Amino acid sequence: MGYLDNSRGPAYPLILKDLILTPSLGAWFFSLASLSGLIVLLTSSKWLPVVGVVRGTKLSLIIMGLGSLFMGFIPYLEEQYFFLLLFSVIFGIGQGLVSFCMNLLVAEASTENTRGRAYSALHCCYGVASFVAPLVFSQFMEWKGSWSFFYLFMSAIPFLVFILVFKIGKGVVVSKEPPLKTNLSFKRRVVYGGVFSFYVASEIVISTRLIYFLIEAKGISSESAAQSLSFFFLSLMGGRLLFAFLPVKKKTYSFMIISLLSSMIIFYFGYTGDPRILALLGGSMSFYFPMGMNWLSSRFEKGKEQMIASVLTQVGVLLVLMHFFFGELASGLGVEKALLMAPILLSISLLFLIILKKEEPS
Repeated sequence: MGYLDNSRGPAYPLILKDLILTPSLGAWFFSLASLSGLIVLLTSSKWLPVVGVVRGTKLSLIIMGLGSLFMGFIPYLEEQYFFLLLFSVIFGIGQGLVSFCMNLLVAEASTENTRGRAYSALHCCYGVASFVAPLVFSQFMEWKGSWSFFYLFMSAIPFLVFILVFKIGKGVVVSKEPPLKTNLSFKRRVVYGGVFSFYVASEIVISTRLIYFLIEAKGISSESAAQSLSFFFLSLMGGRLLFAFLPVKKKTYSFMIISLLSSMIIFYFGYTGDPRILALLGGSMSFYFPMGMNWLSSRFEKGKEQMIASVLTQVGVLLVLMHFFFGELASGLGVEKALLMAPILLSISLLFLIILKKEEPS
């Protein structure tokens, strides 16, 4: 790890830069966070009847707050990279918990007619956060010049939200019965999971490696690359915001197909032409996951807890594998060839979706 001397305090490790530009370091950081969230999903049938979805959401806020808080103290610790990975595991547990609970909350609290817009609104919040976070970080660094203090500052947000929502759900009876299960075989659940997991892996490849690709493979300046990533998240946010208001009703399957095909077309022109075109992928990808969750919940009114947990579990497994595989490809073949993972993953997701077409309700 590199260090930057700072006369105002302890040496500050160049962790963020190293994670972006060193595939092996980033692979461990992202993979362990994904793996810890995966454990939460694999055990959902055990803790959900005890904790419940509302209390589970509140608990996730505390865990994420602690994970961020601990990261803020890394410069004051020995073996900083070890503790970075450890705290990423803690934060990943909170992320896995909130991801499952929030998607399940929307599925349970919305009607068939409003579910698509509700999911789009939920994932629009993710888009807003993805767009705003790097801007806030950049401004904070200009103000304080300390990435660790940024984590301390951000840790207050989950705790604040916890205080605001503390009384929500008071008196809600948590069912002690295990969630209903579907009669689908394991192989069939894998097909459903493939519809989502390969798509999510492709989106993460673009969102986490786009700057790396633009700077290292295409020689684009850091400023221009950062602007492209910002536009990616802006279009991701805008697309989900749009679909939060559009009445999609039963057209979710068609929108999912359109998202995958348009994303592959945009990738082709961005990869072979002006690479900054890749930023447009945010718009084409934006509505796939919320439309997909609406489609999945509509298919399984009974047993949706099992299906959502199963799908998110497969997403977590594939993300762990993807981070390591991308790191190996980037190290061996270069980031330019490694980025071809994205359209391959999109194609596999499309294949699974076509396989399930006959099961789409009329």
